[in-house]
Amino acid sequence: MTTQTSKKEEHLSRSALAEKLGITLKELTQLMIESGWITQEGKVWHLTAKGEFEGGLYRESKKYGQYIVWPISVIDHPMIQEMNNGVVTVSSLAKRVDLPPRLLNFLLAELGWIEVFAKGWQMTSLGESMGGTQSIDEETGIPYVMWPRTLLDRPSVVNSLSYFFNNQNLQALNGLSTLSAAHSMIASWLYAVGLVYSYQRELLLSKEISVKPDFYLPRRQLCIDYWPESLPADALALQLSKREIYKKHGIRSIEIDQNGLLELDHELSRELMQLGVTVY
Repeated sequence: MTTQTSKKEEHLSRSALAEKLGITLKELTQLMIESGWITQEGKVWHLTAKGEFEGGLYRESKKYGQYIVWPISVIDHPMIQEMNNGVVTVSSLAKRVDLPPRLLNFLLAELGWIEVFAKGWQMTSLGESMGGTQSIDEETGIPYVMWPRTLLDRPSVVNSLSYFFNNQNLQALNGLSTLSAAHSMIASWLYAVGLVYSYQRELLLSKEISVKPDFYLPRRQLCIDYWPESLPADALALQLSKREIYKKHGIRSIEIDQNGLLELDHELSRELMQLGVTVY
């Protein structure tokens, strides 16, 4: 049902509101989604109860069908003002680079800008100098940090992100030289989440038997190997031999293929969890 808008106050579409605020439509849309004002089903946008409370209304157009408008006074809303001042959540930043928010937080922690605190993140003095703003979730009391919208343009952040997107990078985030870009990504992830590991180290299981996993987590007694989409016969035989050795000697192991590499944070976190290893 179409709700009639009030004539007492001007109402703006989402795109018009974004233009007036001087931000992109994508940024405003993401902010409204994260704040629980709107949801999307297919190509249709819907107001939530919270969105209706904040003044959102439906309008009908012969050309565009049903769409949502907002009272111009919403510009003064604290959430909008926070956006307009150029400060956004890590979740909003992470979506722009298609990276899990948790992993982006890990990278910011590696730079020394934040640190783990009470199941959340606390800004450091260095983070404050980078424009961070300390915040606390009103419902849970968990701390988190807001950042300038331009944070992803900082050279140090661009450099950190490159270790997860550069298919030619043979050096990991911690400076480790690797044999492949895939190994570099895995090594960077393990380092970013704080897991101690060795790389291409030979493990002696007996006088006659040894195995060389791509990665070995000594504190977890766990091996991780990357399986490319295609392998030469000798390399495939070596991988299969390692698999058999792990099985025979009861060594816990994880195999990451090309698809797993594309969802590395999700894949490794899930596999580790199944083996009793939790990653914050």
